[in-house]
Amino acid sequence: MPFFLKKQEKRFLFRINKLYESAVKESFLKTLVESVNWYAAPEIKVKVRGECILPDGTPVYVKFWKHRRPLHQIKTIMRSTRIEVEGYQYLQFTKNKLPAPDLILWGSRRIPSFAFGIFKVGIVVTRKIVGGENLSTLLRKKAKPWIIRNSWQHLKVLEKSAQLLHSIHKKNLIHGDFKLRNIVFTHTKPNGKYWIIDLASGYSPLSLGKFFNNSHYTRDLFRMVYDLAKKGFSKYDALFFLKAYFCCEKDKNQADMLAKQCLDVCLSQKEPRALEATFFFNQTEFRNPFVSLPPTE
Repeated sequence: MPFFLKKQEKRFLFRINKLYESAVKESFLKTLVESVNWYAAPEIKVKVRGECILPDGTPVYVKFWKHRRPLHQIKTIMRSTRIEVEGYQYLQFTKNKLPAPDLILWGSRRIPSFAFGIFKVGIVVTRKIVGGENLSTLLRKKAKPWIIRNSWQHLKVLEKSAQLLHSIHKKNLIHGDFKLRNIVFTHTKPNGKYWIIDLASGYSPLSLGKFFNNSHYTRDLFRMVYDLAKKGFSKYDALFFLKAYFCCEKDKNQADMLAKQCLDVCLSQKEPRALEATFFFNQTEFRNPFVSLPPTE
């Protein structure tokens, strides 16, 4: 597990991976601070994230964060922000040897607000996965791993994604925003490799009943189901993903039952994403897996 050094830059507390200490120059930190101060302005409404290069040439991925609701800004006075939790999540993923990119640094700063007291902004910087693209982008491009030699194999990709999520939960960890955009595929021989990116920790209440033991784990499953519906997959595809997840530790009959119950609970949630997913599934033909068509763009 990497060791992290603490460093302050203009009242911004950074934790820097010791392995990258020589690459993270003071000029780079000043640039980050200037950018996040601009991002913290109330009139800035867009999310800011993107790629850049460390002074030594290492390609990295940078994400800024701030609360967007007044009530959430007040809550940050007494507890850790999402970006701070994300940094610790990356550490746990690294410790458990899960396929996540190296965490280079993360940090936060308290900013006074006349309207809502004190709230925080944050930065997290991870190493870029060279040669990789997320599954959502590859789906739009109709590229590998979704298609090989003009033959669609989307069920295989869904199975790999389910196994990846199960490997996270098996370590008693969560992702928080598990969907196609946050899974990166690299063309490593022989079958490629799947990576986890953009960890999150925000949860809203769920009506899970007594059947599901851990709402956080179920939230990861629900996020993926909602995303599949939005990307044009069928209800069968969502069931296949859930069944592949439960098959990792249950027999086939139990996995079938759990997948159906999980999908029913998922689509019965009283939130816009569940209603939207139900609408998209109703628009998509319930098709046989052997004759399924590629998802629409």
